Amino acid sequence: MRTILKALACVTLPFVCIGLGFAQAPGGEPTPRVLTPQLAAALPAPVPCDTKKGSCWKPTLGMEWQWQLSCDTAKTCTNLDVHVPFYVIDAVGNPASTVAAIHKRGEHAYCYVDIGSWEETRSDASKFPESVLGKRYIGWPHERWLDIRQLGILAPIMIARMKVCVEKGFDGVEFDNVQDWDNPTGIPITQQESTYYTAWMANQAHAMGLSASWENAPTIVAALQPYMEALIFESCYNYHFCQQSAPMVQAGKWVGGVEYKADFKDMRFCPTYAKDQMVGAFKKMALNSYRIPCGTAK
Repeated sequence: MRTILKALACVTLPFVCIGLGFAQAPGGEPTPRVLTPQLAAALPAPVPCDTKKGSCWKPTLGMEWQWQLSCDTAKTCTNLDVHVPFYVIDAVGNPASTVAAIHKRGEHAYCYVDIGSWEETRSDASKFPESVLGKRYIGWPHERWLDIRQLGILAPIMIARMKVCVEKGFDGVEFDNVQDWDNPTGIPITQQESTYYTAWMANQAHAMGLSASWENAPTIVAALQPYMEALIFESCYNYHFCQQSAPMVQAGKWVGGVEYKADFKDMRFCPTYAKDQMVGAFKKMALNSYRIPCGTAK
């Protein structure tokens, strides 16, 4: 969430394992202690979602959805009065009973997991050493960018977060803050390193039986498409990049988007979303339950 955008091309390459001192991860591929440019030059082979471990459910093109990452009240972190077939909600802020209630209605839920920034309010914040923390995230003073190249440190933390999603019965995971290479992180991360890191995380999710999705980073959509079941864009109409969702749509995979600009409450963006086969809504940046979906806009 929250990051927008510059352009570079990216190409998916076959996985090549190099280096020493690797550990084995749930996804089956080795976990390098540090991502080097040489390693990141070749992406890992995509790991299919393990249906023996989880539902591996994925949304279909055009499916309505709700994105709620902040609570309406202290006791309502997912407003179940909003009836949709697909929810994207916080992994920690929602108990297993919320996911069970969604499933009981025949609906599905992905858990939100931030893999690109440190959040000081999270219960695992103390597990991140100073050596992996970059600059403060502009506009989000309680967050700092992560040095995603230090995979040996970050992998166990992120895998533990995904295990929480499995334990609570989520169908999939939604990754945030993967577009670090063109932000002022204070860390010299390349686009290819970030692509490798995100693809590697998707493989771990699949090995646990979770479908995978991510936010933004439109210049690497083609590279990440083989690893993902869904994609979310923020403000793509406002910043003119909705069409970059095409590799996902062409692969028959779901894409959703939201617009926040107050002027767009007139829903002028909906025809563009429809043309690009995206499921759109107007929301507040707080991402509580408030939404005006394109499908019901007048």
